[in-house]
Amino acid sequence: MCSSDLWSYPESMRVRGTDFTALMASVEHREIDHPDSPRQPLRTPGRRRREFMRGDGGHVEVHVQLLEDGSTVAVHEDVTVKRANEARIRYLANHDCLTGLPNRGSLNRELERLLLEGTPSGTAVLYLDLDRFKPVNDTLGHAAGDLLLVSSLGLSPSGQVFNCQSESVAAATAAQLSADKLIYLTAGEAVVDVRNGSMVQNLPLSSAVDFLAVHSAGTATASESDPSEAAAAPVDDLPDVFRLCLTESVGALKAGVRRAHLLNRFIDGVLLMEIFHRDGVGFMISRDLYEGIRAARMDDVAGIVEVIRPLEEAGILVPRSRASLEGAIGDFTVVERDGMIIACVSLTIAADEPQAAELGCFAVRPEYRKLGKGDALLGFIERKSYALGVRRLFILSTQSFHWFLERGFEEISVERVPESKRVKVDRSRKSKVYQKLLLGGRAVDEQELLKHL
Repeated sequence: MCSSDLWSYPESMRVRGTDFTALMASVEHREIDHPDSPRQPLRTPGRRRREFMRGDGGHVEVHVQLLEDGSTVAVHEDVTVKRANEARIRYLANHDCLTGLPNRGSLNRELERLLLEGTPSGTAVLYLDLDRFKPVNDTLGHAAGDLLLVSSLGLSPSGQVFNCQSESVAAATAAQLSADKLIYLTAGEAVVDVRNGSMVQNLPLSSAVDFLAVHSAGTATASESDPSEAAAAPVDDLPDVFRLCLTESVGALKAGVRRAHLLNRFIDGVLLMEIFHRDGVGFMISRDLYEGIRAARMDDVAGIVEVIRPLEEAGILVPRSRASLEGAIGDFTVVERDGMIIACVSLTIAADEPQAAELGCFAVRPEYRKLGKGDALLGFIERKSYALGVRRLFILSTQSFHWFLERGFEEISVERVPESKRVKVDRSRKSKVYQKLLLGGRAVDEQELLKHL
């Protein structure tokens, strides 16, 4: 390979007799120290070697010999692969092959250098031990051990070592593993809903993307509920590390990770509390809705029974047998959280009036009733109903009058219930009938849900 191929000189420079300095000035490069030959002036007599890095990161070694008549002979050699191999060998000699962390020899050499050179503030060694790390390798294999420790050091093809941001390494690792959860320990920052001052515990991915975009833009946009409301949000109002964790979390979720958790590292036991407590204690970004709203399946019957039993025992809902629930399972929609049914509702379209449908068995576990779960389920059912051609929903209830009234329902007489449903009404229960007209497909987005957190 000739030097013109190595350097991609312009055609105008590919002329015999062109000065070497002029040739090199025509291409992007920089001279670097040759590992075996110190830099010398260009016209120094004798044989020497010089090394350059091209604009594309490749390495070229130039063997230069100045002849007695003043002319110069230079041999160019592409040593990119050679330098990468050398860098790899140096890396392996100084790092543990299992974890990628600096090994004992590297530590000793660095300590010797620091002790010889001295530092104004002195030198200290922080010792960190991982209990029972060896059994992980011995019982589960080194592949499992590799997952426990991932170095933040990276090596470029040219042999340069980079100290990567650990937050970025964690996000990339989680994405490669298709992890269920990515967890960051932060300084306790929190996201607050400025409309009601409540702390936001969960954001869908789309809302997290919007949140970062608004803060990056420097000014918050007016809210949909109040167009005149536009809160200022300076670009630097988010701490750098918190912003980085948010950004990397969004990137990881886009790459396939299901959830990202940002936990306050100053809370004792926060990691265990987040993992083993169903509702967690930190801030979470989820790729999917945290409360998985979906059509009920036959194996959900037991969970539905648990949700509605307290209301049946209190006389609020008409008791239903397990067989009747199984027969009507296709009408049910449930809210699932970490494998547990926490809310349910049935939607039954009237046979004699297809534009009318009854909501039944509308129930939410007590511990979730003030967390917006009923609102989320109602909004989902409203959109589903409208898509099915339903234009009015009605529900019979002996209690919870105000809850339905606050959400757009109005009380009607039982005579306005479709005939196919009215004949089944037990008038001795003195249930009230509430109706809501569906005038359009109403989207229940995250901002609406935040009002009820």
